[in-house]
Amino acid sequence: MPENKYLWMSANPLNVPTSNSLILLVSNNSNAFNFVIPVYNHGTALEGVVKNLESYKLPIIVVDDGNDEANKVQINNVVQKHPLCTLVTREKNGGKGMAMRDGVFKAHEMGLSHILQID
Repeated sequence: MPENKYLWMSANPLNVPTSNSLILLVSNNSNAFNFVIPVYNHGTALEGVVKNLESYKLPIIVVDDGNDEANKVQINNVVQKHPLCTLVTREKNGGKGMAMRDGVFKAHEMGLSHILQID
């Protein structure tokens, strides 16, 4: 069996911090795209984002990055309402990088190979 090789790509080649970025994880396991949404203190915005993404009919991985109880409730409600969503929960806030890492690991676990980051 061939060894998995990963390639990280960014829509931000200078690696300047930005709220609009795209990260792709490419492996030779499969050819399946999915969305990863890291969420910290934006539980109210998640519903609209997920509704907009559903039209693409791709899996959506939502990463709860150590939110407070009110945001956790909002995030859980959205994930339960939308069958394309899978929830990854971090106990403590680790920042966007750690949330994305956990989302990437979950995508790999699910056999998915290409990640579209929504932030």
